[in-house]
Amino acid sequence: SADAPTPVTTSIGAPQTGAGPRYALLLSGGLRSFLATWPLTLAHVVEPNGGRANWWLGLATTYDGATQRAAAAATHALARRHAFDFARIAPEDLNATRRFYDGEPRAQAAIKDERLFLKHGDLARVRLSFALQWESVHRAFAAFAAANLTSVEWILRTRPDVIVGAPLHVSRLAASMVAAGKDALVPCALDVAGKRLVDDFIIAGPDAMRAYSERWKGLHTVETWVGHAVGPRTMLERLHHAILELSAVEPFVERGQYETKTRRIHNRCLGKVPLPKGRELPAFNRSDYEVCLRLFADQREGTPNRWYHDPVRW
Repeated sequence: SADAPTPVTTSIGAPQTGAGPRYALLLSGGLRSFLATWPLTLAHVVEPNGGRANWWLGLATTYDGATQRAAAAATHALARRHAFDFARIAPEDLNATRRFYDGEPRAQAAIKDERLFLKHGDLARVRLSFALQWESVHRAFAAFAAANLTSVEWILRTRPDVIVGAPLHVSRLAASMVAAGKDALVPCALDVAGKRLVDDFIIAGPDAMRAYSERWKGLHTVETWVGHAVGPRTMLERLHHAILELSAVEPFVERGQYETKTRRIHNRCLGKVPLPKGRELPAFNRSDYEVCLRLFADQREGTPNRWYHDPVRW
């Protein structure tokens, strides 16, 4: 079933043979445009760093069960097609998220009462969004940790709907981190002091990633949480990444153009870099692309994801 919040593979914790992968990729957060971004992630992240055999691939994502079931089914198929080591593709469920934060009273207080949306508006939405996102972040890392892969030296965590505009070379970045005495790298910060680190992309060693992926405790949100968790251990270097909105899928796939309606947020770390046309990437799948186009069409026709537009009744 497309709604089943269970792994699509059963390799978690399986005995490892040979040297094992050097790197892990943890894709965690809302599903959104993942079906369009994955071919570029494969081309610019996985392939330049030893190819599929050199990576442990994990996906923990949620989707709107009312409007995104086709996208969830396509994502299940993609995860099997590319032999993800772990994939949890689950419908958004606020009650389940509340249970996930049992034992974290500040986090529970931030998300337990839907009336907060009426009183606090955007702030309450930000806190709930972060709670949902960090549940996925934690689940992805927990799955990786359960695999007990001592061969993995570096872990890359990003959102499923992120594009990486230029080939990424982990060994070079790792050498820079080691030389600087750091064990994490974030592409950019939102303040001069470097305390508000972007929350959608990080490369880190296993220990730093464990700290980054802890369950949210309700004390910080978004960029301030990242600074709190790994700030002193982190170096900054632009890696030309950006969030691909559903409205931007068609320009990227057909023309290699990046567009955004939230310029100050979603492309803040991109910089000037030429993008390939998504349809010319080796892993491009036209059926997946058409699912993304339908999602955007539904959004324009007034059936958007309920979390963004009607959180009080959710």
